[in-house]
Order: sequence, then C-alpha cells, then structure tokens
Amino acid sequence: GEGAALIERWQHYPRVFVFDAVNHNQASPGAVYRLEAHREPIPTHFFSYSTHKFSLAEAVEISRELNILPSHLLIYGVAGNRFQHGSSMSPAVETAAKEVIESVLAELAR
Repeated sequence: GEGAALIERWQHYPRVFVFDAVNHNQASPGAVYRLEAHREPIPTHFFSYSTHKFSLAEAVEISRELNILPSHLLIYGVAGNRFQHGSSMSPAVETAAKEVIESVLAELAR
C-alpha cells in the first residue's frame, strides 16, 4: 500500500512483517531479501518501481524519525521480473514466495 497508510497501520503494533516485490536489476528473479528495518535503513533502490506516493523505504525512515517505528519490523522482499499491471508471478518468484511464507511461519513458532 501507499507509504502513509503503512505508517498508520504499523504504528500501533510492536511486531510487523511487510512483504513486497523488489526491483533490483542485479538480483535474479526469486531472490529473497530479509531486512530488519528496526535495525538498519532500507535500500531505497529496492522499491524504486513503485507507483506509491512514497515508497516503503521512505515510510520506514519517516516512522524512524517520528519515533513510531515498530520495535520489530521485518521486511521480506522478493526480486521480481514482471512488473506490468496484471502480470502473474514467474515460477521462480512463486517458489520464493512460498519459501518466505515457510520462513515467517517458522519464525512465529519460535
């Protein structure tokens, strides 16, 4: 969603998981990135394809500056290769998405 809406949604939760597509020209489709936003800045170029008013990375940094960043904010990004409206996931991206779900479920079980 749009960055401002994300800030409103996550500011009331101590633990948040965000999932997004990554547009990183040096990454193979399906490459998975796990970013601990509560510990490190988010690379803005990962989310540069976005049509949002401002990106996920900007939402994280604004939240950090306003001191409303969740104490545990994990962002999972999967490198994509099809960003046209209405396009489906490639097999590599679909496989990666399933792996991310399994990782998050395992983390939540701990």
